[in-house]
Order: sequence, then C-alpha cells, then structure tokens
Amino acid sequence: MARVLVLLMFLFGVVPIANSEQISNDFLGSWEFYKMRYRGNLLDPINPNFHMYFIFHDDRVNSIIYYRDDQTGFCERSAVYQYDGTRKVLYQQVVWLNPKNADFCDQDPDMKFGSESWGGFDRLGADIGLEVPLSDESLTLLWRPVEMPPIPGRD
Repeated sequence: MARVLVLLMFLFGVVPIANSEQISNDFLGSWEFYKMRYRGNLLDPINPNFHMYFIFHDDRVNSIIYYRDDQTGFCERSAVYQYDGTRKVLYQQVVWLNPKNADFCDQDPDMKFGSESWGGFDRLGADIGLEVPLSDESLTLLWRPVEMPPIPGRD
C-alpha cells in the first residue's frame, strides 16, 4: 500500500512542506472525536449519535471514518499527510475513498478525492487537537486515544 500511496503522491503533486516530519509515535494509532473547543469553551459534540475516528498509520497515511447511530451508512477516506512540527500544522490530501461510502458522504469536502486541507495540529495532554477553520474563527476538534470499534456496515 505504501508504494501505491507514494505513486499517488507523485501523480497528484503532493509537495512536502518545509520542516516536514513524520507524525511521532505519540500520534500513531486510533483516536475518537469526543469534544470541541470553541471560543475557549469545551463543548460536547452537537449530535450524540455521531461517531468519528482518526487513524494515523506509520506510512504517512491517515484515515477518517464516521457514522451516525440514527442513519444508515458510513464515510471513510484515507489521505497522505505531512506534519510540520515546528509550526504544528497538518497537511492532508485525500487519496482513497471507500467504495462502500454512503451517498451523503459527497456532501463533506473532506470526502472528495484529491481534496487538500491544512490545519493546526498538536498534542494536548493525552488528547490531540485538530483546528478546523470556521469563517474568521476556528474550532478545535479534540480526539482521545481509543481501540477501534467495529463500524456498522463496514464489514
């Protein structure tokens, strides 16, 4: 799989960012979204039926998988990533979409082949935080380490 992703990086022009480094072992593994930080306030997710997981692999690939208890289907994608540890910025480019993704996944810009994103990313105690731009503000999604549970319908 790593060779295929390197080829995809070459074909789609993924350019290394300055001071790029691999995610340290502290970030590798599975993470569950469980809180948000907005304007200094720590908030629970808006929808308690929403489950989202961020998985970092040691081959510069990460995956996001999410689903809702009250909705059939799931969304999953893999991206090549680069991390600038000096600036605490994570760059991602989507290189794979699960062919079993639900129809509603295409409404999410992060579930589009080739889409790119940059965001603040850092370790926050036992958690990791990923900044998401929100108009002229930002929202930080907080993730805690977790053993990956089975995803309904994913097989």
